[in-house]
Amino acid sequence: MKDCLDLLLLEDQEDDAALILRTLERGGLRVELRRVQTREEFLQAISESTWDVILSDFNLPRFNGGEALGLLRERKDETPFILVTGEIGEERATDLMRRGANDFVKKDRLERLVPAIERELREARVRKEHHEAMARLLQLGQAVDQSGDEIVMADPTGCITYVNAAFTASTGYSTEEALGRHPLELLGSGMNAPLHQELKTSVRDTGQWQGRFPGRTKAGAIIILESRIAALRDGQGKLLGFIGTHRDITRQVELEQRMEQSHRMEAIGNLAGGIAHDFNNMLMAIRGFAEIAQVQAKDTRLSASLDGILRATDRARDLVQQIMAFSRCKSQERRSIEVRGVLGEALRFIRATIPASITIKQEIGSEASVLADATELQRIIVNLCTNGMQAMRGGSGVLSVSLDEQEIGSGSQCSRPDLSPGRYVRIRVSDSGCGMSPEVAARIFEPFFTTRASTGGTGMGLAVVHGLVASMNGLVSVQSSPGMGSTFEILLPVHHATHFGPGGEQARREHGSGRILFIDDERILCELAEEMLEDLGYTPITFTNPLEAIRWFEADPLGVDLVMTDMTMPGMTGDLVAQSLLAVRPDLPLILCTGYSERIEHDSFQMVRVTRLVQKPFDWSAMSQTIRECLQGAIRPQAE
Repeated sequence: MKDCLDLLLLEDQEDDAALILRTLERGGLRVELRRVQTREEFLQAISESTWDVILSDFNLPRFNGGEALGLLRERKDETPFILVTGEIGEERATDLMRRGANDFVKKDRLERLVPAIERELREARVRKEHHEAMARLLQLGQAVDQSGDEIVMADPTGCITYVNAAFTASTGYSTEEALGRHPLELLGSGMNAPLHQELKTSVRDTGQWQGRFPGRTKAGAIIILESRIAALRDGQGKLLGFIGTHRDITRQVELEQRMEQSHRMEAIGNLAGGIAHDFNNMLMAIRGFAEIAQVQAKDTRLSASLDGILRATDRARDLVQQIMAFSRCKSQERRSIEVRGVLGEALRFIRATIPASITIKQEIGSEASVLADATELQRIIVNLCTNGMQAMRGGSGVLSVSLDEQEIGSGSQCSRPDLSPGRYVRIRVSDSGCGMSPEVAARIFEPFFTTRASTGGTGMGLAVVHGLVASMNGLVSVQSSPGMGSTFEILLPVHHATHFGPGGEQARREHGSGRILFIDDERILCELAEEMLEDLGYTPITFTNPLEAIRWFEADPLGVDLVMTDMTMPGMTGDLVAQSLLAVRPDLPLILCTGYSERIEHDSFQMVRVTRLVQKPFDWSAMSQTIRECLQGAIRPQAE
């Protein structure tokens, strides 16, 4: 209680006011008293100041205590209001108490006044503390309800007693649907039994559990929750219930998985870049010696076998390029691609990865080409075949792949009005799987739409197919019905370009004369170059150490007519070798050979005055023409 109370007294009799003041002082109360007599004075007093207690007579000449009480309570003012008056009747006293008066003290019983004031001050303090607590509770409730985290409270049996707005937004369940139910009834189909047992054991033994678990929303989608569940107990340790805070981290987990996938792809890219150089060197040696043997071969069957070796090295070289492109070591470039070859490579890959119980049937009826990137085209085929394999949930069935051509006409009778008229390559991938309803088929190409969420489907495979096909000015469609399997059809415009694949037109060897400096850190390639160049009529000088080659050249810059150097070598890379040699002799014809070089592929190196960049492993017949053209000045120095 305050040392000195601020007291407002509504009293028109001065003697009664003095008597009340003496009564308070004798009762031990120190007060700062302000006396008012009219309505106007009363309103001014309650407007200007805050009072600890208000004492009021009931009957005044032009005003009364009932009116004063009404004015006070209209302002939502809960200051203790005690009537100090004569007899007013029980009915009126009851009415005043109902309207908010705190007590009634008769003027002939003023000994009750001090205890009444002290009591009302205590109760006022309790009311104030209660209101403050309720205000804090309201703020806390609003904070909980507006929290971005899902908050769930449950009774000792685990039945939900409260959920906040974030919970209903994330799970799709309304508050009414959640109350009284166990969380496992709502989310449990996504929680496995061992995880549930771990949760219960941890809460029982330690009073809390923290971790991640999958739950299922009302719509059936799987969400990942980062959760903390704790037991609530009273001062004696009795269990009152449980509180859980959950955060939907589904998107975060997806991003983490994508980041992990990106890191894996980066690692694959680094690996591909690291092995590409050495692998292409080996392929070049195999191919070069096979070319030498083919020239020397007299036996027809031996020559045919050597042709097979050459075709195999070409396929291996293309495979390395595809791996580098897929792992983002090499920028993707669309060119005229014969679909038949890419389809064959994709089906060989699929055959090695799907169960033997699935039969692959293929019908190849076209040799046409399309304008595409080989890796993108292969990715389309692999995604469609993988989708078909997953649709055959029993692990057995038939996967049919066909390749033919279709003419798309013009006019109102055209069956494909969304495609330009012309000739198209048609790829069809059919499976004998479970099929799809029309509703599912209508959404199958939407990003993140999947019917296999429970098994880790991301819903991106067919979306990627749709995007790649559209970027090639093509069209992808699906026909399916439940229990009857699915057929995906892709139409890509035929690209009319001359195509020379493996086994195509063979370049004619061009002979010449002159001295050629050949630099490569692989001794076997130097030996191959010596034999090849000599056979073509040139005099080779070979080095496996680029620094030694530079010193030899600086001693006699005019001693060679052309230089061939590898790009990736220990001690000094080919571009630096070229700069050193060209600094001494700017007119020197120079061919830079590379199996894979990150410096070239990432454009951080610009070749200045290098005559030609050649990809390893190269065809020595084609190289013989390149050498002759360089020596004759037919090829101008390039800056690529």
